[in-house]
Amino acid sequence: MPSSYVSGRVISDRTEHSRAIIVGYVPSGHYFRNPDPYLPGSSWGIGILSPYLFLSVVATIRMVGCEDLLLDAKRFSFEMSEGTFDELQETMIGDLFSGSTSGTITHRDGVTSFTEETADQKAARRVEDQKFLDRLRSVVQIVPVMGLADLDPGVRETFEKILGQYGAETILLAARPDAVLWTDDLIQAEMAKNEFGVKRTWTEIVAELTAVAGQITDAERHKITASLIGMNYTATMFNSETLLKAVEMADAKPWRFPLKHFVEIFKKPTGNLQVLLGIFVDFMTKLYREPYLPEARCRVVRVLLDALWSNLPLRLALLRIRTNSVRFFGLNSVGQNQFDECFDQWYTGLTDKLVGP
Repeated sequence: MPSSYVSGRVISDRTEHSRAIIVGYVPSGHYFRNPDPYLPGSSWGIGILSPYLFLSVVATIRMVGCEDLLLDAKRFSFEMSEGTFDELQETMIGDLFSGSTSGTITHRDGVTSFTEETADQKAARRVEDQKFLDRLRSVVQIVPVMGLADLDPGVRETFEKILGQYGAETILLAARPDAVLWTDDLIQAEMAKNEFGVKRTWTEIVAELTAVAGQITDAERHKITASLIGMNYTATMFNSETLLKAVEMADAKPWRFPLKHFVEIFKKPTGNLQVLLGIFVDFMTKLYREPYLPEARCRVVRVLLDALWSNLPLRLALLRIRTNSVRFFGLNSVGQNQFDECFDQWYTGLTDKLVGP
């Protein structure tokens, strides 16, 4: 069955001595849930390009907890506009209410919540934020922008209105032939590409290539990818190892972050169903080699089976997986027996057993 999804990829690599983009390929067994329409071609590449950081990227890596991509890894040489750093500094430590208690209102999955932050908590956070800014300044080149006033007034006004002055500065810098824009926002990427021909990368690919360079582990890379999917970053590619990491992060509880978001992808896929099925098969054989209790494994498998069964074209293939489970599990007879028992219990409880052509 087909086992790969392909989309455009561009990222920087200062270890090469060519400015040309070297075309590569998407590894087999990856599911790309929402192919990115903003990059031409059908493969991702590596070029000698300077990555410029969009402000939202800093928020992404801090939420995911992968600051090492910026602060420690030496795979890339990052740059940031002066306006972006100033805006970041103001956002992180310029709180006018730092001496009083305040809070944040969030709305997620239909639930509104309020998180209070005391003055002492704010003070502690500001200390940590200042440490982050100091480290960021030491590893990222802060670049002044002189050409913003030379832009067409209409273009400049549009970009500043939508992205802020610092965003317009970043895109102007990234428009250089030797530069690439690192942003996880597809709207920003589309605007930059259409107006200035800007090349783009995003957090997942930076993590991928940093892992290839051996500066983060594969486990760390899969954790980053799983977290991005858990935060609804739709243009994200994953494989069975990523799904296995999501199980670990959720303690094998399908209703927890980020595993619950993978379940939704399996339930309502936007891409090739056969690729998703292949990932499931590879995942289950790996899951039954992990040190989870049988009931924990079965809990995860049953939820994914439910999700896949909701896609009528996959039902016959799922039944064939059960019939041929010995082929998938090989010498792992204990894992096979546990899977077979789990599958049979799940199938017995189904109310809709209709199988399509």
